[in-house]
Amino acid sequence: MEKEKASAQKPRLHERVEKHSLFNLAVKLVALAVGITTMVGLLLHFNHGSETTTTGGTSPPRSSLSSVGPASTRSTSNPGILPKVGSCLDANASLSACDASHRLEVYSLSLPCNEDSLLQYLGGNPGEDVLSTNLIKSISRIGGQQICVVQRPEGPTNGNAHLILDGPAGDTWRRCLDTRFGHREVSCAAPHTDEFVFLGSPPLGQAVDCTQKAVEYMAVSETADLSAVTIRSATEGKQSACLVEVLGNNLLTASVRRLGTNAFPIMSG
Repeated sequence: MEKEKASAQKPRLHERVEKHSLFNLAVKLVALAVGITTMVGLLLHFNHGSETTTTGGTSPPRSSLSSVGPASTRSTSNPGILPKVGSCLDANASLSACDASHRLEVYSLSLPCNEDSLLQYLGGNPGEDVLSTNLIKSISRIGGQQICVVQRPEGPTNGNAHLILDGPAGDTWRRCLDTRFGHREVSCAAPHTDEFVFLGSPPLGQAVDCTQKAVEYMAVSETADLSAVTIRSATEGKQSACLVEVLGNNLLTASVRRLGTNAFPIMSG
C-alpha cells in the first residue's frame, strides 16, 4: 500500500515542477516583452526628438546668418579710420561710403576752411566759378582731427562731388539769380534769369572786362552770337561781379558754363 501511495504521489510532484517551470517561463516572457516595449518607446522618442531638431526648427543654421545689404552701404564711426579729402559722412557726421546716400563731404584737411579750398575740390577756378552762397560749410572733428566739411546742396545723394563742376551735375553748386521775384538766389540747375560768371577783386585801379570774363566762362569765341543774352556788371561789397542775363521773358534752364558752340539753354518764361 505504501509503495502504491508513493508511486501515486510522484506524478503530482512532477506536475508541480512542470507548472512552476511554466510559471517562471511566463514571467520571463512578460519581462522580456516589457523590456522590448520600453526600448521601442525610447527609440521612438529619441528618433522623434532628432527629427524635430533637424526638420521642425525654424531657426536657420549659424552659417546662413548674415548681415543684410552690402557692407559698403554701412557707415562707420571707427576712430581708427581717419578721414581724407573726398571722404563722405552720414547724418551723424560719421565716416560713410560715398556710394551710399550721404550729405556731407570732406573737402580739406587744412584750416582755415575757405572758398578756394572748396573750389579746388569741386574742380572750379577762384573768381571764375562762383559758388552758391547757400552752401553750408562747417568744421567737424573725427578721431581728434579737424576737417573742412561741405553739405551737398541737392540733399542726400550717392556719389562723390569731387570735380563735379566739370560737368552738368555741378549746376546745383553754382550761383544764379531769378529776378522775377526780386533778386532771389537760386541754383543754376533751376530756371533762372542771371548767372554769375565772375566774382572777385580786380587789381587796384583796374576795371573788370565783363565781356571778356563771360567769353572765357562760356568758352565761346569773341564773334559768337550772344544776342539772346546781355552781359552786365555789378558790385557785391568790395568785389566786382559779372553776370550773363537772358533777355525778354525767357529763362535759362541750365548753366552756360563751357557752352561752346551749343545753343543757349533757354525756355519761354
